[in-house]
Amino acid sequence: MRRAAPHRFTTKHSATLVAAALLLAGCTSTTSGNAAIAPSANSLVDSTAAASSAGSVGLSTSTPVAPSSGVTGSSSSAAAGPSVSGMTSSASPSVTPSSAPAPSASTPGNSGTGSASNSAGGSTKFRPVTLPVMVHKSSSGGVSVLTTVTVHGKPYLFVVDSGASTSVIDSSIADELGLTTVGPPGKSTGLGCSAPSHRVRLDNWSVGGEALPPDVIGATKVSLAGGKINGITVAGLLGAEVYRAFGSLRLDYAGKKMTLGGTATASHPSFPVRVATHNGATELVASVTLHGRTGEMLVDTGSSRTAVDAAAATELSLTKIGKPGSIRSVSCSTPAQNIRIDLLKTGSVTLPTVTGISTKSTLGAQSQGRVIGLIGSDLLSTYGVVTLDYAGAKVTLGG
Repeated sequence: MRRAAPHRFTTKHSATLVAAALLLAGCTSTTSGNAAIAPSANSLVDSTAAASSAGSVGLSTSTPVAPSSGVTGSSSSAAAGPSVSGMTSSASPSVTPSSAPAPSASTPGNSGTGSASNSAGGSTKFRPVTLPVMVHKSSSGGVSVLTTVTVHGKPYLFVVDSGASTSVIDSSIADELGLTTVGPPGKSTGLGCSAPSHRVRLDNWSVGGEALPPDVIGATKVSLAGGKINGITVAGLLGAEVYRAFGSLRLDYAGKKMTLGGTATASHPSFPVRVATHNGATELVASVTLHGRTGEMLVDTGSSRTAVDAAAATELSLTKIGKPGSIRSVSCSTPAQNIRIDLLKTGSVTLPTVTGISTKSTLGAQSQGRVIGLIGSDLLSTYGVVTLDYAGAKVTLGG
């Protein structure tokens, strides 16, 4: 494969890194028909909101104000009440309908080198690649991870988002790049709200210097897109179809790096996952027990905080923390409540207690109550390193 020199982050990040921490929650990209998992939304927090959120739990108790499109020097009044991560990981907008399904990624083998089919019908081999990431922990406990993706020869920042079933790019940036629209317009369905969306063809993009095959991804209005961190423009979400193509994603929160095609150490605890796919979209789904209730949760690195559907949180009488507020998704907001998420188990692993969120979402409704929430980066990052093994259908916790 053709390789380009990967972008290197400076060791001293601009304050706007904290500002632009994309507090996301997963969303699956739907074409015509049903998605692999119920679609949802992403959330971006305003730079001044992040800077002023010290001591807050991260929920806005006042009417939310749309964040400024630029991060640096933003003076948006949203600072009065910062919002928290969106309910479902990433903004991979659920685009409905679409007459042209995204190219599907073939399941890679266990050799550490993945493969993906491209729109021309050929097969592309990938070798493992390690690249730096930006990691930000907000005052509300949310953890966000971003990395550089090169599109048409220009570097952009994308959220590392396993909860985005396919990648997504801001519609304005897609227009600037002249990306071709595929199929009719649809909508991006978030947490009780939706926004116009469509799909675009991406023919020239790479990550870590590794050229990726042409793909059809979502395009919608992404809050804060156009803002800059260390001079690089925030543009969208790097979704699960990329990680699946490489076979795995090894995300080192402590070391601020990630390896596509990386392997985990067998001595660390792990739990099985179901790799749900549909029309090129991919989700990692874990069977869980929460306060004795069985269900499923999406493994979502793009969700800065772990989340439980409001109906399940009420049923289980999960402890509320503070006053109700709102979360901001792709381009709209919805009511939310900080909660204590404990007694959560998957496989043989009892996961650590975190302060997460509950909100009414499409997850439960569109999965007939099966999917009850998201396992976010706030929880995953407590292990220092996590490996999402798409080829082996498991998640390993620890380095």
